[in-house]
This record gives sequence, structure tokens and C-alpha cells, in this order.
Amino acid sequence: MKNILIVDDHPIIRMSLETIVRKVVKECRVFHCSTLQETKSILLKHRFDLMILDLSIPGSVGTSMIPALRKLSSNTPILVCSGRDEDFNAPHCITMGANGYVPKTASNEETETAVRHVLENKTYLRPHVQAQIMENFLHRKPLLPNPVESLTPREKEVLELLITGIWTKEIAKQLNLKFSTVSTHKARILEKMGVENTVELYKKFEEYTSELKTT
Repeated sequence: MKNILIVDDHPIIRMSLETIVRKVVKECRVFHCSTLQETKSILLKHRFDLMILDLSIPGSVGTSMIPALRKLSSNTPILVCSGRDEDFNAPHCITMGANGYVPKTASNEETETAVRHVLENKTYLRPHVQAQIMENFLHRKPLLPNPVESLTPREKEVLELLITGIWTKEIAKQLNLKFSTVSTHKARILEKMGVENTVELYKKFEEYTSELKTT
């Protein structure tokens, strides 16, 4: 009997993934989690043969949470199933310790294949992502870092308020900080994100963190 953990904050997606998993693994127990904290807690209680992980769960720090989960369950294969940009995030997930990446836009048949591959201790990536990784390796091109993940916890708090259009003075009031402190955080955020103003900041934030829209 295999234990499978599905981590996603959308119940419909979790149920869909469970249906796919049960087609691949006839005898299994499927556990569900919707937040990073729940995931950490359950990894301390059970051993899993597969974890299917979304990058956008509450409490998540994106691909950086993969090594943190690895420390709690070093032998559990991790298949990332995400709606974020595949070309950017898939290579980072593998670098961080995941065993595979399948986009949420993939067909059920492809997702089944990804689950099967990872359960067999194989890596699953789409061919064009494999080619991209090989190209980077051959030409010694480093992966572009996700600037959002380079922000400190406080900077992320300020960022979340900035992109909603809240002014610096109001942010200082909400976070109980000095105006000058928030201004310093804002300047560092703009620098780390490689933008010059909040309009560009919003666009860059969407580029790196938003789930892709499906039609």
C-alpha cells in the first residue's frame, strides 16, 4: 500500500489529482494538504511514496520550499504540479530537489505519465524543458533567479501592500513602522526586482508568481 500526498489549496484540483493517482496506483492511501504548515506537519507523521506539490499554496515561498520539505522527508519523490510559468519554474524546481514538473494545463494522460515516472524514481520534464536545461548546461548559463524569493519576510509584506496600490505612508501605519523604514524597504524591493516604480513592480511580480490563465 503506497501513501500519496497531494498538496494544493484548491479542493477540486486535489480531487482531480487523486483520481489520476488512483488510476496509476491501484492500492494507495491519499492524503490532502492545502497549506505549507499542514504539509510540514503531516510529513513528520507519515512516510510517503509520492508528493504532488503546488507552488502557490498558502505559506509558500515558491520553489524555495522544496529543500525545506526535503529535510523533513528526504526520500519522498516530489512531483510539482503548478500553473506558474513552466519554462522559468520547472528548471528551478529540479535544481531545488524536485523529481519532476508537470503543468496544470497538462492532459490527464500526461499527468498520469508524470506520476508513473516519478514513482519509478525517474525524472519527468517536458522535452522542451529538458532541452532548455541541457542548453544551459552546455553553454554554462546560470538559471535566472526568482527575485521574489530573494526578498526578506518583511520586504514581502511591504511588496504585497505595494502591489495593491497602497501608499508608503499607509503601509507604515498598517505595519506599525516608521515612514523612513518602509521607504528603505521599498527601495530595496525595487532594486532586487530590477524595476524603477510600482507599476513595473506589479508587472514583474505577476510575471514570476501568477498562475497562467487557461482558456
